[in-house]
Amino acid sequence: MNAEFKAAWLAALRSGEYKQGRNYLRDGDGFCCLGVACDVALKQGLVPGEWDTNGVFWSLTDSERYVMPESVANAIGLSTCIEESKVSCNPMVSYNDRDLPLSTLNDGDFERQAHGLSFTEIANIIEEQL
Repeated sequence: MNAEFKAAWLAALRSGEYKQGRNYLRDGDGFCCLGVACDVALKQGLVPGEWDTNGVFWSLTDSERYVMPESVANAIGLSTCIEESKVSCNPMVSYNDRDLPLSTLNDGDFERQAHGLSFTEIANIIEEQL
C-alpha cells in the first residue's frame, strides 16, 4: 500500500473526525473503515468520484455501497483483497487467529465479538498488517 496514503488513512481513523457506521461505506454521516479510505482517497485526489445522496461511492469506472471499489484499491496500492466481485475490495487481516475482511471487523458480524471494533482498533490492525 502507498505509504503516504496509509499514514493519512490511519490518521483519519484515529482522528475522531469520522463517525463510525456499519454495513455501508457511508450512510449519512457514518462511515465504515473502508468508507474512510474512499473519502481520504477522494480528498487526496487519488481517484475521481463523489458520494451520492445514498452513500454510494461513484467513480468514473465503478460504484459500490458495501466494499471499497477497485478503482480506490488500485489507486492506493492495496493488493490484499478478497474477490467478492470484479470491481470491489475488502482487505483480509488476521484477528483472534482468524482471517477476516476489514468490513467484518468494522461491522461486528463474527463469532468472537458481538460488536465491531472501534476505528482505533482497526487502525492498529491496518498499521500492523497492511
